[in-house]
Amino acid sequence: MKKEIIIVTISLGNDGAERILTELARQWVHDGHHITVIQTSPNRYGNEYALEEGIEQIQIHTTSSNKVIRFIQEIKELIKILKTRPNATCLSFLSASSFILAISSWFVKNRIVFSSEIIRVRCLLVGINKRCVILPLDLLMR
Repeated sequence: MKKEIIIVTISLGNDGAERILTELARQWVHDGHHITVIQTSPNRYGNEYALEEGIEQIQIHTTSSNKVIRFIQEIKELIKILKTRPNATCLSFLSASSFILAISSWFVKNRIVFSSEIIRVRCLLVGINKRCVILPLDLLMR
């Protein structure tokens, strides 16, 4: 069954999590799924890893130099995008993007998957939301 998967990340910078997400996205597209990568801070951290053709890419651009206002803008934009795709499963690897996704999950119906032990404490913020799941990264790679 074809699935719609949204990967939320701060950027496609030159780090391990970004490499893993681009490899997973590539494999999932080859398996016939619809993949979207949403970057919440593409200009601040760079784009070292290119996404393959067939992977939709959405970049959230914020306008404020104030960190708190930027954070709120990112959450509002992410909510707006996720509301247009209520059947998509959303995945996040990094603690910063996982936190933004966790806050956004209060306002959307998507299934949310966090893939790092690091964000376990942050997941408690959305403990009421039964759609949140925590998975260790090694389960995703099997």
